[in-house]
Amino acid sequence: MLPYPQYPKPDYGIDAPGVVRVFIIGGVAAIILATVCWRLGHELPAILSQVVAPMLFYPGVCILLTGLVMLYGSKRGKMTIRDNIIEQFSLQGHEQVLDVGCGRGLLLIGIASKLSTGRAVGIDLWQTEDQSG
Repeated sequence: MLPYPQYPKPDYGIDAPGVVRVFIIGGVAAIILATVCWRLGHELPAILSQVVAPMLFYPGVCILLTGLVMLYGSKRGKMTIRDNIIEQFSLQGHEQVLDVGCGRGLLLIGIASKLSTGRAVGIDLWQTEDQSG
C-alpha cells in the first residue's frame, strides 16, 4: 500500500473577521480615549474625566477581551472542541459521513482523517463576508 500523502495543516481562517477586527480596534480605541481623558483630567471639564472616561474604559476592556477570545477561539479553541466531539463518535474507520453546513470543513476534515475505508462528504452555502481569506 502506498503511503498516505502529507498535506500542510489546514488554516480555517478567522470566524467573522470583520467583527473581530472591529472589537479589537474599538476596544483599544476606547481604552486609549479613556486614558487620555484621565491623564488630561485637570485640563478638561470634570464630566470627561469622571463620567465619560469610565464609560469608555470598562466597556472598552470588555470589547477588547471579547475580540481576543473570538480570535483565540478561531485559531485554537475550536480545534480542541472538534477533537473532543470526534472522540465521542468512536469511529471504526468504515463510516459514511455527511456534514451539512461544513463551512471550511473543520469537523469534516477531522472526521475524514479518522476514516480508513469510509467516506466523508460536506456541503455548505458560503457567505464571503463571514469568512477570511
